[in-house]
Amino acid sequence: MSQNEVIQKLRSFIDEDRSYGYTDHKLAQGNALFLDRTLKRCQHGDKTALIRAKEILCQKSFRDKLQKEGLGFIDDGIVNEEDFEKCDVKLVFVMREANCDGDGNAAWPLVQKVREGNSGARTWDRIAWWLDALYKTQYETLDVECRKKLFSTISVINLKKTAGGSSVNPKIFNGFVNKYSKELKEQFVLYKFEQPTIFLCCGKSKGANVFDTLKRIMSVNDEGKCEGFRYAHIGGSVAVEYYHPSCRRSRAKYCAEFPKLIQKLVELRKK
Repeated sequence: MSQNEVIQKLRSFIDEDRSYGYTDHKLAQGNALFLDRTLKRCQHGDKTALIRAKEILCQKSFRDKLQKEGLGFIDDGIVNEEDFEKCDVKLVFVMREANCDGDGNAAWPLVQKVREGNSGARTWDRIAWWLDALYKTQYETLDVECRKKLFSTISVINLKKTAGGSSVNPKIFNGFVNKYSKELKEQFVLYKFEQPTIFLCCGKSKGANVFDTLKRIMSVNDEGKCEGFRYAHIGGSVAVEYYHPSCRRSRAKYCAEFPKLIQKLVELRKK
C-alpha cells in the first residue's frame, strides 16, 4: 500500500467506531486518542507511524475474522511509535497470550494497557527490570510513571490474539497458531527498520515454546546459541529464545544478563 492508501484506510478505520468492539471502554478511549496521533504522524510522513498504521490495519482484518467466529481480539504491537522510532535497537517482546483472568470473550487493546504502565502485573514488573538495566536508567522504584517511559520504547506481540489465562493450554495455543499462521506472519514481516530489530521470544515451556513457534510461522531454523540462548535470523532481524517474564530469577541476575545478551544479538545481526 502507498502512503496515501494507508492514511485513507486508517482514517476510515478511526471514523468507523471509536469503541472498535472493545469490552474495556476506558482502554478503548485512551487507545482512540493515540490512534489520532498515529494518523497525524502518518500524514507527516513518519516511517514508524506508517508501519504502525499498517500493523493496525493488519490487525483489523484479523479481528474481523475472529469476531465472525464469536471471539474477542486482544490488539498488540508497537506501543508508542514516536519513542520506538528513537530507539537504536527495536525490541519486540513476543509472548503467547494475554492473561484475561478467565474472561474468554475479552477484547481490549494491550498496547494501551502497556502505555498506562500495566501496573499490578508481575510479568510487566520483570520486563521493566530488563529495560531499566538495558537503558541504564537506574530508577530507584519502578512506579507507574517510570514503567510508562520504559514501555513506550518497545513493541509487544502475542501469538494467540484471543484471551488467555495465567497458564497456557498448549493444545488451544498451537491450534490457534496453526489456523492463523498466515495472519501472524503478516504482522511480523512489517518489522523492517534500519536499526537492529530483536524478537525476544518469551516462554520456553514444552509444547508452547514461543521461539519454536515463531520459527515455524516464519519458516526459519536455529542458527546456534548466543550467551546460551538459541537464536535465528528472520530477514534482517534476530529472534532469540528467552525466559518468560514470570520466571522466578533475581533482579540482579536479569540485570547482569539482559544488556549483554542484547549487545551480542546486535552484533550477530550486523554480520
